[in-house]
Amino acid sequence: MRWRGAGRGDSRTTPRQLYCTGVSGEEFPDERRWLLRFAGMPPNLLNVHLTPYVRARVERHWRLRAALLARALGVPSLARVRVHVTVYRRALGVADADGDMARIKPLLDGLVDAHVIPKDTRTLVTYDWPIEERRQDRDHPTGVELEIREVP
Repeated sequence: MRWRGAGRGDSRTTPRQLYCTGVSGEEFPDERRWLLRFAGMPPNLLNVHLTPYVRARVERHWRLRAALLARALGVPSLARVRVHVTVYRRALGVADADGDMARIKPLLDGLVDAHVIPKDTRTLVTYDWPIEERRQDRDHPTGVELEIREVP
């Protein structure tokens, strides 16, 4: 079977190898928080016109990336969380906050798939407005960081 999601890989590439490129994470043992870093930018699905097949494939790709990273970090099941979002881009001040929230929706769905949170409703997940920053890394100038904190 051939996997054609990200465009990098031959016919022998497994989904785990394909989707785990450009992700990293960090766990803080003294606190109940985890930092998930994604290289590349999820598309703003509010402003893009895609066919239903392509939209589903893009959403599935980012959901799987988030689920695999959460499982690899060993993020446990949490009842309530607070999500802090940092968006790294080349040019600052060109995107709106609502578009950035639409970008992270597939990532939050991936956390639901990984059983980190039961649902991504407002009662269980509290959001901070996304912060824009410029990344100094030349290899991956764009990306998203999700900081997940447990809410008691």
